[in-house]
Amino acid sequence: MSTYREAGVDVSAGEAAVSLFASKVSRSFDDRVLNDVGGFGALYSISNLGVNNPALVSSTDGVGTKTQLARYLGQYSSIGQDLVAMCVDDIACYGAKPLFFLDYLSVGKQIPEVVSQLVTGIADACVKARCSLIGGETAEHPGVMDPGDFDLGGFVVGVVDTKKLWSPDRVQKGDVLLGLSSPNLRSNGFSLVRKIYGLDASNKDRGGSEANTPFLEQLLEPSVIYSPYLTDMPLHERVHAASHITGGGLLHNLARSVPKGLCARVDQRSWQVPGVFEQIRRDGHISENEMYRVFNMGIGMILIIPEDVLGEIAAYFERLGLKAYEIGYVAEPTADEERSSWIE
Repeated sequence: MSTYREAGVDVSAGEAAVSLFASKVSRSFDDRVLNDVGGFGALYSISNLGVNNPALVSSTDGVGTKTQLARYLGQYSSIGQDLVAMCVDDIACYGAKPLFFLDYLSVGKQIPEVVSQLVTGIADACVKARCSLIGGETAEHPGVMDPGDFDLGGFVVGVVDTKKLWSPDRVQKGDVLLGLSSPNLRSNGFSLVRKIYGLDASNKDRGGSEANTPFLEQLLEPSVIYSPYLTDMPLHERVHAASHITGGGLLHNLARSVPKGLCARVDQRSWQVPGVFEQIRRDGHISENEMYRVFNMGIGMILIIPEDVLGEIAAYFERLGLKAYEIGYVAEPTADEERSSWIE
């Protein structure tokens, strides 16, 4: 007689994993969550949100092949913060506040301790981001994924007042660009990192025994979650637009936040690029242009704001220990400029 377990799916292991992380997930709940872990769906009340002209804002993302670095090092507790950051910081670009989060975890084999570390990391990050982890799914895919493989997906829903929406439509000539520092890669560019450091499919289970392990552990450090900083920011309503610097680098993402007919000019000399990027460039023999196309290069979020509020908003981030740099300005483009460009 054949069984599901013999086919590679261990239902008992899945139940054991849930028992390990259920209490951690519940810590992220606010009083709007209407049911507990384990239901067929998640219930969340949207009555009395305290927003005059509410619109729901949603986003979904993953963490890419940074998951393979976590597997290689055997360290799974921090990768969930990257997942949450990628999603909540996307909707933060509208001035939105996150309400709730859902995750999707696919694994080659249910290992309850690993699954628990991953989901607990997501729940802890949701607490930091001030949203509730109200649901998720863990799917076991034997024969499709290797036993140690896993992948993460995340989904966030937030709310924003449509009268206070951050949007490229609000951007004006003379606005300044305030860049918020990113000490690491966040979760972008790891396919290139894996190629440089030989982390391919043949050696993803070495457990971090190589000489470059300390540097790889540095690369695994989780992303800053900008969303709560932006929610509490003074003069929040004066921000015109924002850009989350993810895959595609600084100029590509910044262009998405600038309207047709204007150009954001960026001065590369205006901030200090963290040393982690220089080591990657050197070890991989990568051109400067390619580095700026792939990585955030030390700027993880850009706010486009009027010049008269620059001092107060920059001082707020400095008080919190998050470096903020004036990195450029908005102007009318020349004939050969696109919506974002470098200042020569």
